[in-house]
Amino acid sequence: MLLKLAWRNIWRNKRRSLVVLISIIVGVNAILMIDGLTNGMIFQMLFNQISSNIAHVQVHKKGFSDNKVVQQYIPDENLVETVLKNNSSVRAYSKRVIAYGLLSSASNSTGVYVNGIIPAEEKKVSQIYNLISEGNYLTGNSHEAVIGESLAEKLDVGIGDKVVVMSNTPDGDIGADLFRITGLFKTAYSEFD
Repeated sequence: MLLKLAWRNIWRNKRRSLVVLISIIVGVNAILMIDGLTNGMIFQMLFNQISSNIAHVQVHKKGFSDNKVVQQYIPDENLVETVLKNNSSVRAYSKRVIAYGLLSSASNSTGVYVNGIIPAEEKKVSQIYNLISEGNYLTGNSHEAVIGESLAEKLDVGIGDKVVVMSNTPDGDIGADLFRITGLFKTAYSEFD
């Protein structure tokens, strides 16, 4: 009886009921669209970070996250590599040397985050090789460098140009070396570029 009375009351004023019903439908659809868009953006941001820079897991010496200096290297890298090779859950890994330094060209200098990698191994864990916008990815030859487009613009360099990288060495000295740019990449993160 109560449901019958409520049903009649809803349709007593049809215009009001249709406006409320349409408002509810539009509101629910808008919430679903915004939620889907937000989830998609979060997933894409996470994928971009993992595939271009961080990777799924990183192994560091204790304290490296607090003080990211090259002296905080893993003392027995072979032990870590053995553990990774023997773990069936690990599909791929890549060794990296991470340092902060100064990158100089003939016209400018800037502070940079330097990743020393083994190109063939790095292809298995990051997507930088797919993000090359100009030139080529690293071949594994000595003194090659791949840098972000925005960094290349800031330093006024291009493919084939030379840059000097200065950074701390593991024994605490300052080291410098000359590299030739073989490729430029562009990611979704201008800070990484």
